[in-house]
Amino acid sequence: MPVDAELISSENFNIKFKNYLRDFYIYQFKERGSDFKIRGTNDKSDLNKDIIDGTFYPDAKRLRYVLEQDAGVQWSKGDFVDLKKGKINTNRENKRVECVTVDARRISNNPFFSLYQHCSESALYAGTHFSFTYALLMYFQLGKKVHRADYSPLKADKAVELNDYLKEIATLVESEVRRHNPKPWDELSEDDKEKFALEAIERFSKDHDGLEEVYDHMILNKKRIVFSNGEFVLEDDTDNFIEKNTLFYVMQHYNVEVDDKQFGNKMRELTRLGVVNAKKIGQRIYYSVSDVFIDDMLGDDKDLQVRFSDMISFFSQVSLLGEIGSYISDRLPGYKSDSIYYKHNYLKRALNDYNNIDLLYAIKNGLWIAIEYRNAAIRDLNYQCFICYPIEIRESVTDGRQYLLYYHPGYRSVSALRIEFIDSITMGHMTPGVHFEEDMERAKKLISYTWGTAFRDFQNGNVKALFEPNRVRIIVCCSEKEAFIKSRIQREIRNCADFDEMELDGYGHCLELVAEVANPWEMLQWLRSYTTRIVTVEINGEEYDGFVEDVAKTYESYFDPFSAKAETDTLWNSEKSVLLESIDDSFTPTDDMHSLLFNEIFGISFNKLGELLLSIARKGTIAREHIKEMKNAYADFFSSEQFSDIVQWETADRRLEQADGFVRAFVNFSGNYVNSIFSIADGGIIKKAKDLLPLTSLEIQWLQNILTHPLAKCFLSDGEIKQFIEWLPEMDWFDIHSVVLHDQFLDVETFYQQQNFGSSVKNIMRAIREKREVNIKYKSQYGRVSVYACAPAYIEYSKRDNRIRVHAVGKSKAVKTFNLERILDVCVTDNYFDAEENKKEIDNYIRGNERELVVFFNETKNVPDRILTEFSCFKKKCVKWGNDRYRMTLYYDKEDKREIIVRLLSYGASVYVFDDTGDVRHELIERLEHQLELSKRIDGILPREQ
Repeated sequence: MPVDAELISSENFNIKFKNYLRDFYIYQFKERGSDFKIRGTNDKSDLNKDIIDGTFYPDAKRLRYVLEQDAGVQWSKGDFVDLKKGKINTNRENKRVECVTVDARRISNNPFFSLYQHCSESALYAGTHFSFTYALLMYFQLGKKVHRADYSPLKADKAVELNDYLKEIATLVESEVRRHNPKPWDELSEDDKEKFALEAIERFSKDHDGLEEVYDHMILNKKRIVFSNGEFVLEDDTDNFIEKNTLFYVMQHYNVEVDDKQFGNKMRELTRLGVVNAKKIGQRIYYSVSDVFIDDMLGDDKDLQVRFSDMISFFSQVSLLGEIGSYISDRLPGYKSDSIYYKHNYLKRALNDYNNIDLLYAIKNGLWIAIEYRNAAIRDLNYQCFICYPIEIRESVTDGRQYLLYYHPGYRSVSALRIEFIDSITMGHMTPGVHFEEDMERAKKLISYTWGTAFRDFQNGNVKALFEPNRVRIIVCCSEKEAFIKSRIQREIRNCADFDEMELDGYGHCLELVAEVANPWEMLQWLRSYTTRIVTVEINGEEYDGFVEDVAKTYESYFDPFSAKAETDTLWNSEKSVLLESIDDSFTPTDDMHSLLFNEIFGISFNKLGELLLSIARKGTIAREHIKEMKNAYADFFSSEQFSDIVQWETADRRLEQADGFVRAFVNFSGNYVNSIFSIADGGIIKKAKDLLPLTSLEIQWLQNILTHPLAKCFLSDGEIKQFIEWLPEMDWFDIHSVVLHDQFLDVETFYQQQNFGSSVKNIMRAIREKREVNIKYKSQYGRVSVYACAPAYIEYSKRDNRIRVHAVGKSKAVKTFNLERILDVCVTDNYFDAEENKKEIDNYIRGNERELVVFFNETKNVPDRILTEFSCFKKKCVKWGNDRYRMTLYYDKEDKREIIVRLLSYGASVYVFDDTGDVRHELIERLEHQLELSKRIDGILPREQ
């Protein structure tokens, strides 16, 4: 078992830890050490059996240590199933099963972000790389926020010696230029003194033989020589760029033990991160630390800081690469944004970001990628390796899945694969084939007609020629009073579909939906969700009977739940053969991006050691015994009862060694006391270690992306947004908004284009912070305008609905929900409310509304992966029920009953609702019955007028 068991290696995160967490969080019924991903072997050909991983136990403990630091995360043993009695024994635990439980509806932070901050250090010697980075950051702050504690002005005799030396050099330079013997300094004109003094200063930086003490004083205190009023004097160096050899010399004097190669590697890494800027002048390289700091951006405006913090927290939850947002949040003042909650929040999306950042960069910059991939379908474990051109990331906000849409040059086809099952990505350049440009044009058209992410005819080359879309015609029965059905269809249809209203004999008022789609079978799951209203389905002019048959089969399953397994739909059949390819000779790899996202500079250790450094710098002189206590406190931070005593002792020893190596770079020992090399300058505001670290390129790019999103107006004014965008340096690495949310509801898009829609959110958020009541002017769905006096509790955002809702407690203690697009005005009053009482009313309301249902399903059609992924945003438990059967207990709000029914209907006969404390099961069966009755009445359908 490794020492520092709580750490996660960035090299192993993707294939090991991501997959483990996915199993425990999504599936929950997985046994310890058993998985359909390969563990503990390099033989990727033996894929059809479970492999017990000998390192499982320490790995699980690492993950448990990390996640249990976050509120809302529960890591527990599995439920024990007594199959003989056909029930769960609540008095026993299944000790071979581990479960991670998070109720995504009731947390304001993604706990999986913490994984990215627990990466292992890459230093060859404990503390070396951390001390190097902090020494660099402190050095470039000399004369600004810090100074050397032992600093004193240059001694008078040394100042005279420096002046005499430089004047002599200046006269030599003048004689070389004018080609005569050196003149005395006093005989030079004032202009010549100014001119040749600069050359003398330049030569001194290269050759200071005999004046090493002066040179050391100058560069170690970050001073520079200037010629002023006829004399050479030292002043603070305001030019951030320092020549490479000079900087290396400084680091050696700070007891940072790096050789020339390590120095070069570390500077290249910091340059890629954007912490360091580099430029080349002639044959010399100069470095500076970036001056883009978050505190300069926000200033002292407390209200702006809070609103900015809320914005960062919000987009961390709803956008790709939210971990970057968590890094920015760590830099902000200690304000915790906990007044926004997230419905339909698929937390495990954060685990995909290790791959997403590479894919976003490749798509933005037109790179090819080599992929190692393994499907997660229980009966489809084929390992694949191939080169492709990434086109688009497509995300489902309904089931939480993310896909990469790509072009395969060998087959000349477009297809999609689940991003979470990518084991590795290598980006690079490659010479495209002769058909690439024309294939890509056809690929874009094919993608525009794709309902979700399913493509056909992969092996036949689906973009070799233009395809003909399939015409799907659906008639949905609804009365004129059921406007919500029309609204729902309007929200859910894609750009490749439209609908119209019609009157149909025998059915009355109906909606006629026509879609031009590449794969009509892909619509089946969505179609099932309208069970009880489907009049007819036609594909290319022919009636499709499969829908009615599917409904009948589902209905029958409620009377014979143990009947034979349903046959697999075309939708879930894979047409692709296994892709195993050698890397093309023209493929030239480039640097990855995930190592920047999963970097030690954002890690817990880096931050904790930085705080240790600041403590020392603030105190100046410290007793050795106190330093020892500080190092012990650092080591104790990483202790955990999860690990054995031996492992904890070894971990503590390593941490103490790391802290000792780190501290020695910043102190001088003197007897029983230790003196800090650095101290905080007067007026130098450094509240925490992150204040020393400039914004990295990742953070700058992410900020630029979110500031251009319409919902940024919920937190900042147009002027503030414009000012921040102008303040940030331009980046062009990736665009997190390029991800296509192919099934997001569309009916509020125009609302978010309005100029002042965000003012209501800002007022509500301010009222929550200040605990003040509000008057909300609200327009109901029927057009009635009312004013409600209430105490706002929290704001809830649904990524699927693309809606913001306000939850508040009224005067009668009743909980009221307001849709943002119907709020006409919000007035913050001078009346205050009791936050604790408010929270108690909300908690009581939530508990009173909670319902649960039990669903059984088996491994047909890959249902375990599909349904457990889709319902992962709800509180749930799942256990294995026999060999290939599963029992899921789902907890839901009774207000979400209709949504739960719609979701379950989309699975057809693949799921069986066994029990329910609400009436989901009853209504589901009623809908099936009504659909069958409706289908029997089909007599003839009028053709659509062209």
